[in-house]
Amino acid sequence: MSSRLSCAQGALARVPCALRDVRWLVLPPTLAAFALRAYLLGAQNIWWDEGLAIWAVRKGLIPMTLWTAGDVHPPLYFWGLYAITRVAGETEFAARFPSLIYGVLMIPLAYQLGRRLVSARVGVLAAALLAVARFPVWWSQEMRMYIGAAFWGAASLYALVRWWTQEQRGDSAAWKALLPYVLTSAAALYSLYLCAFVLLVENAFALLMGLRLPRARRWPLWGRWAVSQVAVALLFLPWLALALPRMQSWSTATPFHFASFLRLYATLLTLGISTYIERYTWAVLPFLGIAVGGLWLAWRGHREHEGNWPPGQVALLLLLCLTVPPLAVYLLTMPRSLFYAPSVEARYLLPFALPFYLLLAWSIALLWNKAHWLGAIALIFVGSAFAWTLPQHYAGRYIRDELQSMVRMISAYAQEGDAVIVVSGSRYPIWDYYYRDPLRPGQRPPVYFVPQGADTLTPDNVTAQLTPLVEVHPRTWLALVAEGLQDPQGLAKAWFDSRSPAALQHTFGHHSLLLYTGTGETPTIAADTLFPQEPLRQSVAGWGTLLGYDLPTREFRPGDTIHLALYRQGPGESAAICELRDAAGRVLERHRLKPSFATADVERHTVDIAIYDGTPRGRYSFFLGSEDHATGEWLRLATVEITRTPSLPTVRSVGQPLGIMVGDRIRLEGYDWRVVGRRTDATDVRPGDRIQFTLYWRALDRVEARCTVFTHFLGDAYNPVTAGPVWAQHDSEPLEGGWPTTQWFVDYLIADCHELDISAETPPGAYQIEIGMYDTLTQVRLPVTDAQGQPSGNRVLLSGWRVIAP
Repeated sequence: MSSRLSCAQGALARVPCALRDVRWLVLPPTLAAFALRAYLLGAQNIWWDEGLAIWAVRKGLIPMTLWTAGDVHPPLYFWGLYAITRVAGETEFAARFPSLIYGVLMIPLAYQLGRRLVSARVGVLAAALLAVARFPVWWSQEMRMYIGAAFWGAASLYALVRWWTQEQRGDSAAWKALLPYVLTSAAALYSLYLCAFVLLVENAFALLMGLRLPRARRWPLWGRWAVSQVAVALLFLPWLALALPRMQSWSTATPFHFASFLRLYATLLTLGISTYIERYTWAVLPFLGIAVGGLWLAWRGHREHEGNWPPGQVALLLLLCLTVPPLAVYLLTMPRSLFYAPSVEARYLLPFALPFYLLLAWSIALLWNKAHWLGAIALIFVGSAFAWTLPQHYAGRYIRDELQSMVRMISAYAQEGDAVIVVSGSRYPIWDYYYRDPLRPGQRPPVYFVPQGADTLTPDNVTAQLTPLVEVHPRTWLALVAEGLQDPQGLAKAWFDSRSPAALQHTFGHHSLLLYTGTGETPTIAADTLFPQEPLRQSVAGWGTLLGYDLPTREFRPGDTIHLALYRQGPGESAAICELRDAAGRVLERHRLKPSFATADVERHTVDIAIYDGTPRGRYSFFLGSEDHATGEWLRLATVEITRTPSLPTVRSVGQPLGIMVGDRIRLEGYDWRVVGRRTDATDVRPGDRIQFTLYWRALDRVEARCTVFTHFLGDAYNPVTAGPVWAQHDSEPLEGGWPTTQWFVDYLIADCHELDISAETPPGAYQIEIGMYDTLTQVRLPVTDAQGQPSGNRVLLSGWRVIAP
């Protein structure tokens, strides 16, 4: 036995020290943090504050710094952003990368804090929790200064811990540890003014710890600490001298109940969720129980301690960090008239989050020491909660075609002397980001945001706002971006329309773009200034030459619209066909592109395809070909991905076959039905019942018109509510409007559900159900042809239904 033990000890001794060093265990959380923060980093549209940051750095270093001095944030983050955008560009990924770096650097910093305060095991666990918690991951993917402020605040706290550790040992060179403290504290203040509350905690801690020392050591320690605070103040003083005269007093603060603030704070630290927080109380309470349980065990003398600090000092520092700064933030967000009074926002609490993960890691370790099963349950719960909430953060991340297509349209048609008038609802930073993006070359006319000097356009100011601009610029673009915020009456468009019709008009979701030339003539595109996103030079027989196309984004979800713009040049004799096909070659939509003129001018064709809740998900490709397919090949263009919609269901059988034609391209193959809540094959129903009909449709060819399905429950008695024999009805486009007939795949069987609620007032008697379709636009019913090919009106009648007394 002793010989085997000696062999094992000898083998362990031969393992390199580096591999047995627990510090290597921080590497996996660091790599995981990088992966989680880099994942989909650039796959999110710029939002208002991010757009403002890019708007600021485009001013140049000195003007940006002066602007920041009058704003609500100090300049360190903006200096870093200015540097990174000059090197790596202004893409969403590049501009957010500094936040990613700060977020990753916090992982080893959390380890070092946990190791020095408690133990290496607690340090590794704290690093792991910080790596996967949703709150820090969230703000490591935002182009804002808050994660940087959290890093510098944590670095300042770490420097304090190093200094106090050496002071407790009586190290005569402990004062040297205050130099990194001064530098990191100054960096924290230059990142975010709220980091002053970190210094407030550190000063409170230094004061309390000094009171525990003998008088002979207390005053020299306080003296050294006071010198460090003076040094921090001197480093920050130049900025205050520049900023204080420029700061303005304004407020967005609204009263916020303190209990709601505490609930928000707890939900953010634990789950990283800031909306509908009342739904998550059940998940937050166990976190608080773990933390309180750990503190109780520490107070009772249980130890998880290899560090240099007594447990009481650790608990004091962490509790000060978790209570004083959030309380100060709450007081700061109360309405007042001095300087900037912000409303309560989740991001203001991020710089103080790291101490919570340290406390949580310490508590789990103490529970493990008390009873392994307690620690295991706590760790499993925390890990499961993080694994539950973190994917929700990524769910909404994708690049939408917000303003990109609108900007490209302006770039294509713009001429010298043009102007762009933007009614943006104060969304100028987002407009500026896309409009001046250097990756999108082309002409950029000057931009004027209206209204100027007023909150909204009114009948009294619209003429004064627009007339001076029109007098200078012969052609004017009117960009209506969320116009309801500043022009709810549509006064700008009405003012321009009263002068001349729009030469161009296009809708991009909730936004609109119009071009007014004064003559109303269709504008042309100069070939020498055209910069398509995807340049091509492909001939399409009879249609001309395709010079290229624009398609700014490639992922689309319900509610989005695909905006494909094609640029054609040359004499056009016939139309082209543009199809969007899935991987199996089935056509989702087909568009006919007819040339407007037969000259050598460049023409822009747009293909807009809306994505609905029921549009089948998957990968699709655009194909372009001549209308006469015999004269040329299909040209494959861009590929797009439709996500967050259902896959195509497979219908295995039809309960009641019919085989009836509705119109000349749609066949009603049959139907199924059931009474909700009851198992019965009888067609007897009672007042209050709900009949669920599933109709099975098949398109025999492309359907050009959008059609609405109607299902009516008809009786002999007169219904005063409907002014006729209809006692229940359900009219909607197929799949509750989720998949309109214009997108149906040819020869695919579609299951379409409709529900008929039999009201309590429905009298007993015999009833029929009528089914059919009508054109959604014209409201004209489609003709019906029975299975034998004989015309049978404009509806399908299903008889044999009875309403019986309850």
